Amino acid sequence: MQIVLASAVVFGLTLVVGATSPIAQATEGEACGEFVVFGEYGPISIVDQGEPGVDVGDSRFGFVRLFDENGDEIGEKYFHSVVSQGSEDGTFRLIGHGHYMLPGGTIAISANYRMLDPTIDGAPIEPVENIVIGGSGTYFGARGLITWVADEQSDLRRGEVDIECVESE
Repeated sequence: MQIVLASAVVFGLTLVVGATSPIAQATEGEACGEFVVFGEYGPISIVDQGEPGVDVGDSRFGFVRLFDENGDEIGEKYFHSVVSQGSEDGTFRLIGHGHYMLPGGTIAISANYRMLDPTIDGAPIEPVENIVIGGSGTYFGARGLITWVADEQSDLRRGEVDIECVESE
């Protein structure tokens, strides 16, 4: 097994809603709803399975730093994706899962996305939908969607969050 550490992909992450945003209210138990975030990726590690080059089973591991509207770091997103298949158009489908570690709790996600070359640290083909499948703490029972696209006004990635939560018992 060959392990290749890809260089860091740098994106900024800032919450672009006011002081009453769901993230700002996370410690008060009111963190769900609709809001927007931007992302800063850390290093991405690639694990090449089998023959050199892209194969089914190759994996990508990484994290994204999360910041509030003041630029203060508020958490991280950790992810792991596996190449599931190639396609006739030259792209590769990846299946992934991850966790957003935020003030007051965690959001668990699942994702299915495409890349031109999963062995590099470039951005996926957009949009990338993170399906929210659960959460803990303030985000207990979270369900919804986090959609990532390029931000039109900067070099950042824009995350449009739309989640509903249930009260913990």
